[in-house]
Amino acid sequence: LKTVEIRQCKLLSIRPDAFRNLKNLIRIDLSYNKIQSLDSSIFDDLENLESLDLKSNNLSFLDFSLLKLKNRKTHKFHFT
Repeated sequence: LKTVEIRQCKLLSIRPDAFRNLKNLIRIDLSYNKIQSLDSSIFDDLENLESLDLKSNNLSFLDFSLLKLKNRKTHKFHFT
């Protein structure tokens, strides 16, 4: 699995283990939901993540340490 798209699904939250062991994920699109917060460990296993789209959610704060950016060649992150 390399891409996950869960757009416009009115999600309020995502379980902290939702992406556990999905080391090959390159792209996640969670845009246009109602996500309010993300657990600090949610992206820990995603060593190859290059693109994360969280635009148009209800995030009031995003801790950028969630995104451990080492060993990544390109990064596209959308937050609005």
